[in-house]
Amino acid sequence: MKRKCLFTLFFVFAVSVSPVFSLSSKPADETTFTGNLFYGAMPSLKQPDASTGKPDNQLAKTGYWLRLDKPLVFSPGSKSQRVVNHLEIVFSTATQENARQFVHHHVKVNGQMDCEMHYTPWTATCTLKVTQITLSE
Repeated sequence: MKRKCLFTLFFVFAVSVSPVFSLSSKPADETTFTGNLFYGAMPSLKQPDASTGKPDNQLAKTGYWLRLDKPLVFSPGSKSQRVVNHLEIVFSTATQENARQFVHHHVKVNGQMDCEMHYTPWTATCTLKVTQITLSE
């Protein structure tokens, strides 16, 4: 009986305290990237030429993506090193109309990036929520 009471008390405490910790996490910082903006089939992780930016229309999803000037490298030099050569781009409805004029141009984008690590193949997919886009020289 005491175990059930202690377990219930611990459970209630954990549930009541957990929202406090989730609110304390800071939002993602804004980052800046440069590269060529494309609209169409995004390079797929399943294809061997994903790093070259030659998408396979049958495997890839359609949307905006950025071929980076400099690849993102996670854990460089380690066995868990991952290299990302392109970003999926997500525009707000306000910036999406403006973004169409930048397709096939070299651009500079600011936004919040979120990356998901994959183990097969050993890579990552990154999505950038764009807050600002400008032409880059």
